[in-house]
Amino acid sequence: MLPCLLLPRSPQHGVPLLAPGSAPALDESKLVTHSFCGTEHYMAPEMLLQQGHGKAVDWWCLGILACEMLQGRHPFDGGNHYQTLRNMVTKEPVLHHSLSPAARSAVKGLLRREQHRRLGAGPGGLDKLQSHPFFLGLEWEALYRREVTPPFCPDIQGEGDVGHFEKTFTREAAIDSTIGGEKGGAGGEDGGFFNGLFPFFGGGNKGGSSSGRQAAVPVDDEFASFSYAAPEVLSQATATQTAQEIVGVSM
Repeated sequence: MLPCLLLPRSPQHGVPLLAPGSAPALDESKLVTHSFCGTEHYMAPEMLLQQGHGKAVDWWCLGILACEMLQGRHPFDGGNHYQTLRNMVTKEPVLHHSLSPAARSAVKGLLRREQHRRLGAGPGGLDKLQSHPFFLGLEWEALYRREVTPPFCPDIQGEGDVGHFEKTFTREAAIDSTIGGEKGGAGGEDGGFFNGLFPFFGGGNKGGSSSGRQAAVPVDDEFASFSYAAPEVLSQATATQTAQEIVGVSM
């Protein structure tokens, strides 16, 4: 399942999902970006190949998530990380026979590799998605206002209840991630996993950099359009800085 934050809401009215840092803000003057951040198994082909991508990547991601929720399996599962990514840019999705015709049509529409043909993308795309037979009878305005009760409401004992997560994950020790990992890692000097991945796919950057990023662009500038920052984190950072200035020492 997509690693994400479960934003606090009433279980009776849905739980918003947020994948932190995986979507830069796009305005109408910048319809294409080359950022590369997120969970690879949910990235659209144009993002994996670093061909430049726009808002259509969100519909692809929705297709992957919907398929996993409908059939319990990634539609491009290849048995390992590398083969799954390869399948995502070379093969058609594998759907379980139990899916209804409408569900199969919706998932296949969302998982079209051609951005302009993807369900939900382009001018009028949202209207086409909302009118798809899979969503027949769904009251979109009521859904937007969170007035639709989900068909399944988990029994939650409190905000810290993790009883519905696999113990394999809840028992893991928390490990901080860092920028610029050890040599050989994803951020290492040799380019890491993706150094060999993109040339194998034969797509993406044509300027010689295996990572697909322009060497002249500072790392901080690449993420200039990533807009979300938790207010409580900013408030805490400001309070800490003020305290340091008052006492004149590092805390």
